[in-house]
Amino acid sequence: MSRDAKIRSGDVSWLGRADCTNCPIRVHSIFSPVPDESFATLLAPIDHFGFGARTTLYQLDERGDSIYTLRSGLVKLVRYLPKGVERIVRLVRPGGVAGLELLVDGRYHHTAVAVQESEACRIPVVVLRGLKQRHPEVHRELVRRWQETVDEADRFITAFATGAAPVRMARLLLQLCGDEDPSPISARVGRDVLAGVLGISTETASRIMADFKRRGLVEEEEGHFRCANRAGLEALARDP
Repeated sequence: MSRDAKIRSGDVSWLGRADCTNCPIRVHSIFSPVPDESFATLLAPIDHFGFGARTTLYQLDERGDSIYTLRSGLVKLVRYLPKGVERIVRLVRPGGVAGLELLVDGRYHHTAVAVQESEACRIPVVVLRGLKQRHPEVHRELVRRWQETVDEADRFITAFATGAAPVRMARLLLQLCGDEDPSPISARVGRDVLAGVLGISTETASRIMADFKRRGLVEEEEGHFRCANRAGLEALARDP
């Protein structure tokens, strides 16, 4: 998939050079403040890829030269506990960026794995550095993205790591459902992903979801769920 990340799945396809000027998520991308004419003089190409579920974009401590902007789907950023237990420390959704830490020390700080079929653009670090020199607003956008990453880490610590497991699950489901209640979330999220975020077993996550469905808090069809009773989930999420 890229020069720097050895994709460990055959389910990867190159979808062409990225058309940043006409990108449907440009308003949410790291290039939102860049004028159109600047894309004609990029120092390296930006490639657009599609990849299947469970594809690994990059691994912890690998050296790299590119970051990734997600166009569609869902990617989990993973760290591993001493006994090899997977812990999901962040979820990257469309418009989000994975791998910004390369700008600091040239290594990836997580393992990035697709949760479902996804699309992403590979952005060489040399492109970002060139744009930063010509467009200071790119630097401001990078700082804003860093702050979003810190805020997301705070959320994982406070909302998803404190309280009883059902309370934490309610908080996570509300975040995944977003503000489009009663629309389903855009990605099919398995029990293993929910468990990996909350630090519980897959079996416990399955029991909680089954209970939520019995209580009418969530509905599920073909792996996609929606927050059927948002007020009920919000009331549960407020428990200490």
